[in-house]
Amino acid sequence: MDGLEELREFKAKTIAEHRAAFDLWQRVHALIEKYVTCGRGLSSEYSKALDILFIQAFKSHGSLYCSASSGIAKTLPPSHEE
Repeated sequence: MDGLEELREFKAKTIAEHRAAFDLWQRVHALIEKYVTCGRGLSSEYSKALDILFIQAFKSHGSLYCSASSGIAKTLPPSHEE
């Protein structure tokens, strides 16, 4: 088995073991994404500042999935192919 296949299996197993958490992440991300991609009437400097923070929070939330995937990859032992 090559390293990539091992990573895929490990990732699938981890997601299956923590399905409720991944499902919650996905629902929250989809809900937030709907509002990030639409226009928002921003009339004051305060509302614009909050909007910037909201978008940064969305990006951070989205990066959690990528971080989880790279964290999984780091836990795998190196492939010993000859």
